Order: sequence, then C-alpha cells, then structure tokens
Amino acid sequence: MHNFHLQPEGKTLEFKRDLSSPKPLLKTLVAFANTAGGRLIVGVADDRQVLGVANALDDEERLCSLIADGIAPRLVPNVEMITVEGKTLLVVEVFVSGLRPHWLKAEGPEQGVYVRLGSTSRQADQALIDELRRTADGVAFDELPMPELSLDDLDMVAARKLFQGINALDEQALRTLDDRLVALQQARAASGCDLGTLGEWAYFFIGAAVLGLLHTYVTKCGVPAEFFLPERCALPLRRTSCSQALT
Repeated sequence: MHNFHLQPEGKTLEFKRDLSSPKPLLKTLVAFANTAGGRLIVGVADDRQVLGVANALDDEERLCSLIADGIAPRLVPNVEMITVEGKTLLVVEVFVSGLRPHWLKAEGPEQGVYVRLGSTSRQADQALIDELRRTADGVAFDELPMPELSLDDLDMVAARKLFQGINALDEQALRTLDDRLVALQQARAASGCDLGTLGEWAYFFIGAAVLGLLHTYVTKCGVPAEFFLPERCALPLRRTSCSQALT
C-alpha cells in the first residue's frame, strides 16, 4: 500500500498535489465509482514525488465536504491518512458503485457523468450513461423492452411452432399473460418488489427468451413459475418488422 507512489497513474490510481483544484479531483472520484473503483492520493505530484499535505486534519475535513456537496448520488468512499517518507498523505479509496451513474452536481446528471479510460477521466455520453444504469440494475441489453412495437410485430406462425405441444399460443393467450402480470404487479406493490411496467410490456419483449425473463423477475418475488406459461420460449419478430425496428 505504501509503495503506491512507485507506480504510474492508471485506471485505478491517480495523484493530486493538493485540494486547490476541487473539480478535477471530484471528476476522478466520480469516474472511479462509475468504472472499476480506484485510489486517489492527495499529497503526491504527477512525477510521483511525495509532497505531503500541510494540514492533514483540515484537508481531510474539507475533502469529505467536497465529496458530500459535489457528487450525486451520495458517494461514501474510504478516506484515511497515511505517512510516507515522514509526510502525511490523504488516501481516498472508491469502490465501484451499485448506485451508478454518479455525477458532478454542478454539471447535472446528463453532463456530469464521467468514466475512467486509462489514466484519464472522460465525460460519458447518453448511451454510456444508459449502459451504466443497466449494468448497475443487472439488466442485459438484450432484455430491454421495445414498447413502440405491438402484437402485429410478432411472427405468430413461428411462435406457435415454438409452443407446439406445450401450450396453445394466440393473441388472447398473450393478453391473458399481460393481465396476469398487471394483477401481479398490483398485488406486489405493497411488498416492495417492483416489477415496474413489466406487465404492460409483457408482449413487447423480442429477440430474447421472453418467458425466461419473466420467470427471472417473478421468482425474485417468490411467485411460482407455474403462474406463467412455460419458461424458455422466444417470441420471434416478423423479419420486415425487425428490420424496421433496427433502423
């Protein structure tokens, strides 16, 4: 740990001379929290010369205030003082956050999100911000709903073949599933298990194991899989609709 100053700056390590420029410091902490975690060392020059901090206790208090007042959602890193070569340094250790994306309050949630790229902190665009939210929520891109589509975009002929010998599949069956999901959502609302708008989107999921996804959601709420149609069947799009959806 105390040999960190012998290492070059990188994805998870950065040095700051002091707290005279708070914004770059906060950008680094936000980027660490949004990417892979890391350590920020205050009191070390870019050339890795150990300078120390003049007023360790005051600087520690100021640093904690800067973090609390400047970053959202709330970020609570480990902040400690260590002694290297007879000089006191501040070490801020940030872990990858389950609340990401974090952002600078002064810049807002659209412009103030940063990620770590090598030894630099880069502003994230909207696509990357969305990806940070998905990864934090444990949602894969292929599981995303497409609510702009309707039952007409499903290839019912192919879907019926997948369900052949398992369950009769038609538009009414899909709408019944939708009704059950809506009822489940209402029944579970008070329990804190949030299904969001899954009931409304039930037959909009395409290009994924639709019923497998539903099974994943509902088993987290303690609902038996038998409540739904058999689980691992995909509902295919008509090719023309799929092409339109992707353009």
